[in-house]
Amino acid sequence: MKKTTKKVLKDSEGRVVEDAVFPLNFTITPAHVRKALCKNPAQCVIAQAVRAKYGFQFEKILVGGSIIKVFMKDKVLRFATPRALRKALRQFDKTGLWDLPPGDYTLLPPSPSARLISCGGIRKSRWVNHRKGTDGTGRDGFRGHELPSRWVEGLRHRKSA
Repeated sequence: MKKTTKKVLKDSEGRVVEDAVFPLNFTITPAHVRKALCKNPAQCVIAQAVRAKYGFQFEKILVGGSIIKVFMKDKVLRFATPRALRKALRQFDKTGLWDLPPGDYTLLPPSPSARLISCGGIRKSRWVNHRKGTDGTGRDGFRGHELPSRWVEGLRHRKSA
């Protein structure tokens, strides 16, 4: 029987990086907008609001365009940045004005395509690094399926005028 080991991704401080499995609710107030700094992922409006509600649980919050990272003592949780917050955040960084009204907002877990297991954080690489002598060439090889060629034997591609 094979033993399967779960691959774990860690940050530079040794904390385990995981995708969130639960939503995170928070409230944005005008005070958070006044206190926020433009172009600062740790001091933006969203980070201020999450820190105000969960400050005792989280050490640091970094807000990105697609992923929000919440740092705890032993792990880092990744949440997806909702489209409305993403647009408002870009506008805030450009102009310093927050477009969305104060109120309750929710950070959701990342979509299946943005999870660590599928976006390259943990997945198995499709490229294989061949060491000298393993296949005789010493070059990198592609492990995935080859894509069909656009060329069909016997036909030539003609440039259109």
